[in-house]
Amino acid sequence: MEVAEFSSTRPANDPGWSVRISPNASEVIHAESNRCAPSETGGYLFGRIDVRRRTIHVTRAGTQSVDSRGSAGGFLRGVSDAPFVRNIIQRTGETITYVGDWHSHPRGGGEPSITDLNAAEELRQEVSPLGLPALMVIATPRALHPYVFGNHTANSEVSIYSMQRRRRISASIVESL
Repeated sequence: MEVAEFSSTRPANDPGWSVRISPNASEVIHAESNRCAPSETGGYLFGRIDVRRRTIHVTRAGTQSVDSRGSAGGFLRGVSDAPFVRNIIQRTGETITYVGDWHSHPRGGGEPSITDLNAAEELRQEVSPLGLPALMVIATPRALHPYVFGNHTANSEVSIYSMQRRRRISASIVESL
């Protein structure tokens, strides 16, 4: 049996991490992004996080739940499929778990918006007590752009480095949201 290689990418905001995405997860993300365009879409990401090696393996990507809302200007992931998420984690004996979220930017632009950064900060606050980073993957028509937010990221500011232009984007995160 032949096993396909995972793609490996260094997040623009923290190149000390490596994000490895399975071909299956990548295919699901791109197919769902294309199906929903020009609206944004998204879903859960499943896999493993190795904090010591600073590596996240994404083995599976979910599609948007029925209570998710996507438009040309944004995406809000619903929560109705939380039992499905728990089922995956339990069925795999917690060897595969929730590792983050993905969403699309159908018009391109792999950098997170202010809305994206606020969502990433909320997720970071949820998972950081567990000693885990928060993973956000932005799917554009040409590529997947991972961003990792962890305990090493300041609460009041998240710095994102654009891979294409190598320019710094600084965004203040409003913690009261």
